[in-house]
Amino acid sequence: MSRSYKKTPIYTDGRNGRKWFKRQANKVIRRRNSVPNGKKYKSYYCSWNIHDYKSRWTKQEAEQEYYKNINDVTQPYWTEYYRDNYKNKEKYLDDHWRKFYYSK
Repeated sequence: MSRSYKKTPIYTDGRNGRKWFKRQANKVIRRRNSVPNGKKYKSYYCSWNIHDYKSRWTKQEAEQEYYKNINDVTQPYWTEYYRDNYKNKEKYLDDHWRKFYYSK
């Protein structure tokens, strides 16, 4: 098991070959004889096949969200849920942040 950690807190959709999927979409469009102007080209290839999701969430942002959810009086159900399931900040960070954004 690797002992190294991610240098940046970025989460991707986990799909390899994003470049390949985008190249396939471009091939489909280029091989069409008549593609009208505008956004019609989007209907020729399913955009769900292109995996290009990325998100960034720092540890400070995760801690702020934890405190916001623990002290939110407008939604008592979720506040109670967070207080029951996450006894401390470290448990919350392990479950929500460290697993996806910090560890490899």
